[in-house]
Amino acid sequence: KEEPHSIHLLLQPFDTETRRIEGIIEDASLSHPTLQALQESEEKFRSIVERANDGICIVQDFVIQYANRQLAKIIGYSVDELEGREFIPFIAPEERAKVTDRYTRRIAGEQVPPIYETRLCHKDGRFIDVEFNAGISLYRGRAADFVLVRDITEKKKSKEALEKAQRELSTLLSNLPGMAYRCRNDKNWTMEFVSEGCLPLTGYANDELIDNKALSYNDLIHPDDREYVWEGVQSAIENNRPFTLEYRIISADGREKWAWEQGRGVNGESGEMFVEGFIIDITERKKTEQALKESEERYRNLFNNSALGIYRITPDGKILMANPALLKMLGYSSFEELARANLESDNPYAPDSPRENFKRQLELTGKVNGLESGWINKQGAKVFVRENAKAVLGQDGKLLYYEGTVEDITPSKLAEKRSRESEDKYRALFEQATEAVFIENLDGIILDVNARVTDIIGWKPDELIGEHISKIVPKEEALELKVHFENLEKGKGFRVESYHFHKDGRLVPVEVSVMPIVVSGERLIIAFARDITEKRKLEAQLQLAQKLEALGRLAGGIAHDFNNIITGFFGYIDLLKLNMPTDDLNYTTVEDLESVAVRAASLTKQLLAFSRNQLLRPEILDINEVIGDMVSMLGRIIGENIDFRFEPGQDLPPIKVDRSQLEQILMNLVINAADAMADGGCLTVETSMVDFDKDYVHAHADASFGKHVQLAVSDTGCGIESNNLSKVFEPFFTTKGEGVGTGLGLPTVYGIVKQSGGYIYVYSEPEEGTTFKIYFPAVILGDSHEDSPAEDVPYDGDETILVVDDDDDVRKSIIKALSHNGYRVIEASNGREALEKIETLKGPLHLIITDIVMPKLGGRDLVEIIRDIYPNVKIIYISGYTDKTVMEPEIESAPGEFFAKPFSAESLAKKVREILDKVSD
Repeated sequence: KEEPHSIHLLLQPFDTETRRIEGIIEDASLSHPTLQALQESEEKFRSIVERANDGICIVQDFVIQYANRQLAKIIGYSVDELEGREFIPFIAPEERAKVTDRYTRRIAGEQVPPIYETRLCHKDGRFIDVEFNAGISLYRGRAADFVLVRDITEKKKSKEALEKAQRELSTLLSNLPGMAYRCRNDKNWTMEFVSEGCLPLTGYANDELIDNKALSYNDLIHPDDREYVWEGVQSAIENNRPFTLEYRIISADGREKWAWEQGRGVNGESGEMFVEGFIIDITERKKTEQALKESEERYRNLFNNSALGIYRITPDGKILMANPALLKMLGYSSFEELARANLESDNPYAPDSPRENFKRQLELTGKVNGLESGWINKQGAKVFVRENAKAVLGQDGKLLYYEGTVEDITPSKLAEKRSRESEDKYRALFEQATEAVFIENLDGIILDVNARVTDIIGWKPDELIGEHISKIVPKEEALELKVHFENLEKGKGFRVESYHFHKDGRLVPVEVSVMPIVVSGERLIIAFARDITEKRKLEAQLQLAQKLEALGRLAGGIAHDFNNIITGFFGYIDLLKLNMPTDDLNYTTVEDLESVAVRAASLTKQLLAFSRNQLLRPEILDINEVIGDMVSMLGRIIGENIDFRFEPGQDLPPIKVDRSQLEQILMNLVINAADAMADGGCLTVETSMVDFDKDYVHAHADASFGKHVQLAVSDTGCGIESNNLSKVFEPFFTTKGEGVGTGLGLPTVYGIVKQSGGYIYVYSEPEEGTTFKIYFPAVILGDSHEDSPAEDVPYDGDETILVVDDDDDVRKSIIKALSHNGYRVIEASNGREALEKIETLKGPLHLIITDIVMPKLGGRDLVEIIRDIYPNVKIIYISGYTDKTVMEPEIESAPGEFFAKPFSAESLAKKVREILDKVSD
């Protein structure tokens, strides 16, 4: 009837998938019975609403007039907590404005989309994603918003997950280095789907290939590979399996590329066969594989032809691979032979084994670089090697094996050993050399120097290394050395005596030997510097000794001739005295002549003492006893203004020396000391025991090794100037005034000391005094006895005596003296004449007095001949010579005794009688 009609409408979802609903429509204008029926219908409706799966509410004036239990469940409240409360506070804050706007506009009658998504506040504070389906209807006579609330949290999560997966798939496909596709299984491979990877792979956009718009994919395949691709795919489809192919394509720019394709056939909804798969560019991989193949070929060539040994071994030391060089290095003919020997060997990595360090380094760092060790070859000999190795791991990170290279360094090791031994020897010689050894470059820079330099010039090696040689060589010496450098340029060395600066500033005399050397191609200089301080001293001592020796020989020769003269002089004086009464006016004159002769004889004795050519009668003496016997006399000689002291040493060993000569030594030294102290002073004589070691003897040429008794005479007098010290033992040298001294006192001392096997040393400082030290070798006392003194016997006799002397005066004086004493005398001027006279001799021959050195036939030879005739004849040898080099060879083993010229007639007569009366041995 087209008239307005009031109704009641109650709806609820029936099928959410198809978005269908169910509900009840009732006429609101019906009568009471009708209303009752309507109420019943409403109760049914409410029952349906309460069982609904979605939340339902009625909102009027922004207040929830009705809410079902499902809505309360969705947001965590009870129905009572919802009904009667404003609706907006249950909306998420960021959604409230949107929901308020739509509610207001809908109530106002505007067309507003009824379905939209929003968020509700859960009672526990969470936000619930929901979908509103809202519509305006009357509620209790007024307009109200009927809202269907559906929880879409899970739906939204699924949607977001799907979208995410689609985004990720899209991103994956777009980022994959290749092209995903779906195509028909036809000859053109007509594409239905192609991913964005198509462009970088082929040079064409993906839409250019779909439905063969620009060209088909088959057009891209290299003509030579098209059949291969077709057959490969068809075979896989027929066998219902996936396929993998590698083939070439031609890209848009004409380049040839290698493609790797993996896919399988799939059936479409209509039953049509499609191919789905993925294609990537493997051009670089193919290049790499080709390079690897070439590399492997090169490696194999290297492996087979390398001079280095190459190996691969397991972690437990078993050989897996070895190249020919390694086999040769170890002396094996084949790898199989090496492998067998390796299997039979003990654990090569056993503790303390040479290979243990190798394995330990590999386990710590994964590699070994330049490890040197010794391997044992097939013959059991050691091979020195240097190896580099690394640990090779599998994909799972586990150790697979070790591989490395081995260099045979045996020749270099042996050379190194020889070099090291040579270096050690050089260093030992260098450091232990008795000379200072310098290594210098041609510019004079000291590169090395041994420790001996400190002993010689005081500098430590590190104080000289790097310095110029001018630091120790004086400028004038350097200029002199430079003259010899031409020899170095010619490859020759030179030797000079020079001076070096000591660290304390003094100059040290050195002997320098310089030679050119070449070290590692560099021309250098090696110099040996020897301290010749002691050598200079010894040379000075030797020069003095030689000088004194020459003077001694001269003095000995003079004394010999002078003794002959004095012997004759004494003989004639004795004859004059025998034939002259003592009251004769000339008797005193003869005595004066005898006194002069004694003085002359004394002078010859001093000359002989200096020349060490007088005959000594050494005996075992206590030096303190001899000096003690002289103390009183010496004190009277030196005067009262001098303090004389004798300080004897205790427990001194005896010495063997001629007592009279020892007394003369002491007398000369004491008199000289007294003369040096004209104004008085102190004179000390002391004795002690010293022991000379080898170093002292080496430094003092005249000294001898062992224990010595020292006699020291010291004064506090004027001293001796340094330039005169070397002359004090020269004969006739004196610093005393004219007529005061003869200059023979100290030379006499020197001669006696040297002839007695001693050593003399003098030290003096001007105005400080002088000390003479004499050293006599100590002796060990043994059993000894003194000869019993001879009883006084008369000098006369009647025996037959042969006198032989080439000096007429000597011979005549002897004959007259012996004849005066009653002896029968036969004379001869030489040995041959004596033999002639012996031949005519009638009767016995009792004594021969003969000179030793004579022309034609000497005394020793004469005696040997005569003793064949007269074996019991007694002998007295006489000579003006007292030089041992002349006497000792003649009389050392000859029978008889020696009687030195000069001598008086009385002393001769006494000696003759003593010999004649002596019982023969």
